[in-house]
Amino acid sequence: MKKILVFLILIIIILLQSCHKKVIVDKSIIPSFFIEQISNYDSYDKNYLYQYYCAYLDFNSYIYALNYVNHPVFLNNEIAKPALLLNNIILVNRKFYLDAYTIPTSLIPVQNVKYIKRKNEVMMIDEVTLQNYQKMEIILKQNNIDIVLFSAYRSFEKQLSLWDNNRKENDQFLAKPGFSEHQTGLAIDIGTLNSGLTVHFENTKAFKFLKNHAHEYGFILRYPKNKESITGYAYEPWHFRYVGREVAKIIYENNLTLEEYFYQYLEIPI
Repeated sequence: MKKILVFLILIIIILLQSCHKKVIVDKSIIPSFFIEQISNYDSYDKNYLYQYYCAYLDFNSYIYALNYVNHPVFLNNEIAKPALLLNNIILVNRKFYLDAYTIPTSLIPVQNVKYIKRKNEVMMIDEVTLQNYQKMEIILKQNNIDIVLFSAYRSFEKQLSLWDNNRKENDQFLAKPGFSEHQTGLAIDIGTLNSGLTVHFENTKAFKFLKNHAHEYGFILRYPKNKESITGYAYEPWHFRYVGREVAKIIYENNLTLEEYFYQYLEIPI
């Protein structure tokens, strides 16, 4: 029994060393349990079996291994593609876009919360997002914290107007039309009347509460600090995104961006 255990340990050591040194070894020594499991996924390609196993040894996750091999540039410079919808979660960023005709059917007027009213404009938002925002605002009020909803849904045409007028000054913050997740109705900009939508918001009681508790209501800080190379946007303490409590909890507890959540937890199709 001890000899078998020692042999298995040696095999794993050899595989790890060969993976990190990019040395091809006999694929027959890849455990059968791994081949059986990985081959059940739709994006599995038998030609990359060895690469999948090397990635699995590093990440201990079948999905992460698949995405790491199949989509090596997903987190940095992948070319523009239509918005990615997996497990009812949509990814819109500088690489994944919505067309000009995409208007969510779940939009309703913002109501029963404190928000900025603009002349000749009705602020719209996804209905479920609003319901959870209302619950969150109630708790904030109970803690004597005041917040204001500055923006929610933004149409393609509105984003186009903002882009044409402000892209030179705000390229790090502003999305091209079609590439803004405000178009989904799931993204919101929150601030206080004193801070507005500026980095000063991070010094308020409101932000400190949101940073630690927004996930309990299904929201994530969408563009966190030190994740700019992944999200493609500068740090925005005011920008939150509704993803649901289960997903928000995973993202919060593991200090992930939405892009990293997709990469590590959802099988991305080829």
